[in-house]
Amino acid sequence: NYCFGHVDSKLLLCPQSNMILINHKSCRNTNGECGNNGPNARVQWGTTWDKDTKDWLELSMEEIEFNTAEKRRGLSLEVVATRDILPGEEITMDYGPAWEVAWEEHLVLWEVFFDEIDDGRYIPVRTLTDNQDFRTVDELEDDPYPTNVLMVCYYPEGFEDEESYSEEEWWSGENIAPVNGMDASYDLYPCEITKKSEDPGTVSVRIYPAYDSEKYVQLYDYDMKSISFRMAPYTSDVHLEGTFRHLIEIPDDIFPEQWKEAIQ
Repeated sequence: NYCFGHVDSKLLLCPQSNMILINHKSCRNTNGECGNNGPNARVQWGTTWDKDTKDWLELSMEEIEFNTAEKRRGLSLEVVATRDILPGEEITMDYGPAWEVAWEEHLVLWEVFFDEIDDGRYIPVRTLTDNQDFRTVDELEDDPYPTNVLMVCYYPEGFEDEESYSEEEWWSGENIAPVNGMDASYDLYPCEITKKSEDPGTVSVRIYPAYDSEKYVQLYDYDMKSISFRMAPYTSDVHLEGTFRHLIEIPDDIFPEQWKEAIQ
């Protein structure tokens, strides 16, 4: 979702900007006559200000694959108004007829599959975080979290130092806390609480460099404010069975013909 492409091509372009927040609107159900109630913007190639885009539009799919593997940037899309946009009006664009047909089918066919998600025990991670529902490994044996939940800890030190990994070695976790809060932090790693301290604000933790890692760093006097929850891998809504997925269509009249040939 929110990536651009063409139904006759394997190329998929995923923007790195907030243009993905622009919602869909069309006039197909009104015979194309919807005036100011229809979409007010469209996408086009940014060839007037980005020379690389103009060059890339001439490339074959093989050349694009090579450039992408070499981590070269190339294609830029821009959003332009198709009519006057009224004060306070939302910017919208047409995602294309194939997207609209797929969405209408999804509304009819979609079913809820909660029974397949941890026997219906799904809990939003925000609920656990707000309730400070932090359980030790012993407590989890009798009262486990739902499988959608992953406990994470803030650890800016990194895991390059192999000497940090030890089942016997413990390090002080004092003063390890994100400056701007957990929601704005990136140095978050899977962790577990091994013991709660006499000080109600600190615990002992094991922090793992990756979700499936057997290595860990052990810290004591670790601030509970540096613990939070995230969705475990492949358990968020986008991974539910029957989740809607469809590319946003780049208009056929601006999509290079040599890219369409890629799946023929």
